[in-house]
Amino acid sequence: MRSIGHGITYVTSAAPGRAMTWDVICVTSEGEECGARSREVNDEAEGVLWMVNHTAWTGHTRFERRRKDYAVVEPFLRDSTS
Repeated sequence: MRSIGHGITYVTSAAPGRAMTWDVICVTSEGEECGARSREVNDEAEGVLWMVNHTAWTGHTRFERRRKDYAVVEPFLRDSTS
């Protein structure tokens, strides 16, 4: 993704060596939110499995899903031949 700041074009990209992670929080309200939370996982399917298991155990059906990654912002350098 490119953006301009202070007259300079910047590009953002995923930080090398840092995997995206997911975690899930149960926000089913029965007077107050459940608040049960999965551990942080490196695979979205593990987060989905946690939600399915939590629903099976509790009947709770509303969740907040959080995806986290790390980004690098660098100046966009045009190829001098273009």
